[in-house]
Amino acid sequence: VIVEWHGRPATGVDGEGEYFFGEGIDITEHRREEEALWSKSRSAQAYLDLAGVIFLSLDKDANVSLINQKGCEVLGGTQEEILGSNWIDTFVPQKNRQQVREVFEDLARGGVNADVAEYENPIITLRGERRVVEWHNACVHDERGEFEGTMSSGIDITERKRAEDVQRL
Repeated sequence: VIVEWHGRPATGVDGEGEYFFGEGIDITEHRREEEALWSKSRSAQAYLDLAGVIFLSLDKDANVSLINQKGCEVLGGTQEEILGSNWIDTFVPQKNRQQVREVFEDLARGGVNADVAEYENPIITLRGERRVVEWHNACVHDERGEFEGTMSSGIDITERKRAEDVQRL
């Protein structure tokens, strides 16, 4: 049994603690549910990390709210460095930011259409390296249908693009 105590010590005339006045609440079931939720979260993250593609979630302001291990590898950073950063301002090259911002705003306005369900754009890693990623996007909405952000899977196609450029020569 796990008990959470709330209260305060009661002191006597001499200022010494005489007893504890409060109540104990059995939080055993709450703790089990919390641990089960954490376990499911760790399992989900493990599945995402097994995938050979980038999994990325952005909130409604385009801040990174989820990134898997492959995403960290491609972006050249840790989850701690990447989570919370604004995707467009941090990982999109300056010359492409307006276009990518418009795509994100299009997603926010009405969901995924044929123009943005699959989308290819260059990114800049935390080390300053330019990569090209092919994205598959989906919108996330709350129970009222309000836009909450996006979920995307991405494939780093940088080497394929370089090979195509070489073949054209």
